Amino acid sequence: MKFSLRIFTNCVKYHKGLFENLIFNFLSRVYGDVYYYKTNNNKEVDFFINKPDGPLLIQASYDFSNHDTQEREITSIVAAISELNLTKGYIYTYNTFDEIFIDEKKNKSFTFLESCFRIRSS
Repeated sequence: MKFSLRIFTNCVKYHKGLFENLIFNFLSRVYGDVYYYKTNNNKEVDFFINKPDGPLLIQASYDFSNHDTQEREITSIVAAISELNLTKGYIYTYNTFDEIFIDEKKNKSFTFLESCFRIRSS
């Protein structure tokens, strides 16, 4: 029984990295070049896509239920949105859907699966 529990615990630890890789692979197939964005105050946004109709900013967060995680992810994407003079950014999560307004800037939190369908249908 200890062996099974150890394997499960180790797998859970890698969900964040696997989740980000899944999103990167999907985005690179849809948009081609995918970068990360670093703000002037060293905040990082996981994915930056330079689309012809304007930049797209996306944060990836496997588990968005923790308050510290929410604060870190939202602070980073809002800083990037402000620097680039955008009106919105996206946070892809494993299981959370929400719409967040901060300083009149819209941030949408989508489950990744829902995001795949939205991108494919647009």
